[in-house]
Amino acid sequence: MRRLYIIMSILTVALTVLPSDARDEQRKTRKEIRKEQRMEEVHSLLTSGRYEIVVSKAFPMSGRMINLTSKYSLQVRQDTLVSNLPYFGRAYSIPYGGGDGLNFEVVNSEEEQNLIYRSDIRTSSVGKDSSRTDSRISIRAVTDEDVFDFNITVYAEGGANISVTSNQRQPISYSGEVRALPQK
Repeated sequence: MRRLYIIMSILTVALTVLPSDARDEQRKTRKEIRKEQRMEEVHSLLTSGRYEIVVSKAFPMSGRMINLTSKYSLQVRQDTLVSNLPYFGRAYSIPYGGGDGLNFEVVNSEEEQNLIYRSDIRTSSVGKDSSRTDSRISIRAVTDEDVFDFNITVYAEGGANISVTSNQRQPISYSGEVRALPQK
């Protein structure tokens, strides 16, 4: 009787452990499939030239990180850049009343080159035998107030960092996520 009890408990443990291992492997593959789909989506957004980076954190030159509670974004539409970003920092020379800061829309026209856009998609090795595609985008926007240089790094999974430098303000950085432009 005791042998039967031991054999039954071993079988019970074996039958409960084996299916959970198979489920874990299936879950990992689902997670990897979702990650690959997200990577393809981000790559197609960047190559289309129509995307939005929604920022959630600001990193001023002086001071602490600031969690942003409202929706702030940087929209790129082939020949147009729409910046709706908050600014925290020191301004050296700005118009009376504070000016527009990082809230502007710049459209590239044939008469004026107000927008210079450079993109570099490269593969970098991270960890063992893995490669991921990081994109580096540089945008120079000329407004009536200032010249802004946006250096954007977009990671394969959709995370993004934006560094903004200008002639009249301290540099500031943001972190957020790449998304498709909202449909109008």
